[in-house]
Amino acid sequence: MHYRIIDMASDPRSSWGKYVTRDGRTTLPVTLTVHHALADGLHISRFYENLGRELAALAEQWKN
Repeated sequence: MHYRIIDMASDPRSSWGKYVTRDGRTTLPVTLTVHHALADGLHISRFYENLGRELAALAEQWKN
């Protein structure tokens, strides 16, 4: 059986929360929702690894 894209359920969705700085550490809640037929844990972990690198680079730019 092949997965057919028939509606918006196949679109990945991300949600961002409010960032909070506490004890010198800033956190930002992020949720990624994807259909299990289109992505697995490897894809999700790569997304979060890349997101972490991009946010760290952005934070470094803001410090300077």
